[in-house]
Amino acid sequence: MHRFSLILFLALYTVTLSAEESTDPKNHPEPESETSSTTYKAPFFKPGSWSITFYGGKYEVAEEPQFVGIRNDYALGVGASAELNQYPYLGLDFEYFYVNRDYDTPVGPPLFGTIDNDTSVQTNAFLVGGRAFYPAQGPFRIYASAGLGYFHTTMIVYGSTLGLPGSYEEKDMSMEFYYGVGIGYMFGKWGLGFDYRHFNLDGSFSGFDISNADLGGDLLMAGLRFSF
Repeated sequence: MHRFSLILFLALYTVTLSAEESTDPKNHPEPESETSSTTYKAPFFKPGSWSITFYGGKYEVAEEPQFVGIRNDYALGVGASAELNQYPYLGLDFEYFYVNRDYDTPVGPPLFGTIDNDTSVQTNAFLVGGRAFYPAQGPFRIYASAGLGYFHTTMIVYGSTLGLPGSYEEKDMSMEFYYGVGIGYMFGKWGLGFDYRHFNLDGSFSGFDISNADLGGDLLMAGLRFSF
């Protein structure tokens, strides 16, 4: 009888010990997840929302004795801005502006016998820069921007030779800095704004005997924006 009790006790003890070992988490570690061993590092440039702006306005030119009697000036442009997800107050700008100025300056190229009092200066500006917003989100915001621009300027003079009308043009290219500010209000995905850009721009046209003429000025524009 005592021998049978001892055998029963040993059997129950063995079953209990086996059950405890099977349920012990130390003996059955959970498999590591694939993501636990990988550290995620956010990229430096991660664009969030984009906006496209169409500009229209005028170009207030600097006073330049070699170009006087301005009678017409206007500016058109388009720009794309990307806001950064990880830096909500910052964005990147990619802009293009076409600026036209018409003067009454009689500049005389060597090919014309008769010169019209009609000189046109046209600039294509390609800008890349940064933008800082305040506030970071909201329908009403202000911003400041600055960057580098590539400026391609063409000077055109009209006249005639032996009674035949024609034109003479010369080009100048340069890399210059710019800066600007703006204010805008969004109505859903569409918005309106008022924008300002300043160009520090010089131009030289040897065919017209013009050197380092100040072609810089201030762009004053209204903008129509679309955000997506």
